[in-house]
Amino acid sequence: MPTRTKRSALTAVLSTSTLLLSGLAAAPQAGAATLYACVKKKGGTARFVSARTNCRRGETKLSWNTQGVPGRNGSNGKNGAAGKNGTNGKNGADGKAGANGANGANGVSAGIGDFSDSPFELTTTKLAIATLPSVPPGSYILLAKAQLENTKSAGEVVHCSLAGDEASVGLVAEGAATISLTSVSVSPLTASISLECNAATAEVKVSFARLVAIQVQTLSGTRS
Repeated sequence: MPTRTKRSALTAVLSTSTLLLSGLAAAPQAGAATLYACVKKKGGTARFVSARTNCRRGETKLSWNTQGVPGRNGSNGKNGAAGKNGTNGKNGADGKAGANGANGANGVSAGIGDFSDSPFELTTTKLAIATLPSVPPGSYILLAKAQLENTKSAGEVVHCSLAGDEASVGLVAEGAATISLTSVSVSPLTASISLECNAATAEVKVSFARLVAIQVQTLSGTRS
């Protein structure tokens, strides 16, 4: 008895499988992605139907894909996670402003002059023919000149001095010449500066006397 039961069940399963396989080519859903069938609960007889077909009483509707779900790919070795971007470096602090440069030295700050155009006669002793009476403290370059005229019939020599520097000029009889002097002076306090001249006799006239003092920041030089 048990042997017959087992044989009957096996026969039913094989019959259902044979029906399904044989009817697969003729099934209206053979080219579809999903197949549908109505299977009798008793005996397992099956028939292919469409997706909209309602099965009869005593049947169960089954469906399955014509193509199985792709299997997962084998696991490859994992790549290491991407490293995070490094943070941006902070901007350096602004450098401190440099100190202001020292003011440049002052240039020429003063110029003083004395001009005398009217002619007058020299004496035999030194006579101031141009004078700067009040020169402020400071360093000065001095420039002086005068026109000399000999009124006598014999030659004459005139001597002039300016802040310690001296010059001489010879005049021919009834002749004229110009004498020039350049010097420097450092005046510690208010002082006077003069161009002084004298002649051997009192027959020499002076005219167009000029004396100029130009103030400078510093004075330096050498003597030879």
